Amino acid sequence: MKHILITIIAAVVLVGCGESPNELLLKAVNAGNIEVIKKHLAAGADVNAKDINEWTPLRKAAWHGQKEVA
Repeated sequence: MKHILITIIAAVVLVGCGESPNELLLKAVNAGNIEVIKKHLAAGADVNAKDINEWTPLRKAAWHGQKEVA
């Protein structure tokens, strides 16, 4: 029983450690990957999410001259 509880706790911790959809969206914008951006937006990522520097995906795209992404 104890090993099952430990396994469940470990699984919950691992699932909670993944990147959020907003973080993945910001990474896709950095890469300029339009298809991945579309997938993250369709999955509910926040288009107004901010990175650690308070930049939104649109601001990042504009700064890097990514017209298609913007």
